[in-house]
Amino acid sequence: GGVFHESYGRELLRANDAKNVTVRIQVLTDEQLAEVIQQSAIVVLPYRDMYNSGAALLSLTLRRPILVPDSPTMRELRQEVGEHWVHLFEGELTTEHLRQAVRAAALAPACGPDLTGRDWARVGRSYAALYDSVVRTGRRHRGAVGSRSARSSAGSAQPPRAAVL
Repeated sequence: GGVFHESYGRELLRANDAKNVTVRIQVLTDEQLAEVIQQSAIVVLPYRDMYNSGAALLSLTLRRPILVPDSPTMRELRQEVGEHWVHLFEGELTTEHLRQAVRAAALAPACGPDLTGRDWARVGRSYAALYDSVVRTGRRHRGAVGSRSARSSAGSAQPPRAAVL
């Protein structure tokens, strides 16, 4: 992607002088992004806050370990796919974080991370079960509200509605 400040972009480009660092300040095609990830031993995602990341999941899908900020979501992802695949850092990213993660990435199993929980069919079944549960709960709730409404005086307010999107 791009950078907000040119001075920051220039600072990042200086890292290109290192033999083991690739910096690209541009929007990449899907193919280019996959190529960069596959050429890497580890993918570093140095966001300040991380809740969800398509880049993290893409990297794991391509069997590349990731180094990400410690957050509840990333700890959960680490538990899901295996500790060899998701490396966490706290605070500002340091060279020591990078050294440790690169060493650990070399020990990642060849079989790849466990992404069975992300299988499209399984995810679809989970969403279907969730929506079915919401619909059943809504029917029970409307039935109870309906009988209470019938006993209440005319013109009473309707209960709030919720939409699941």
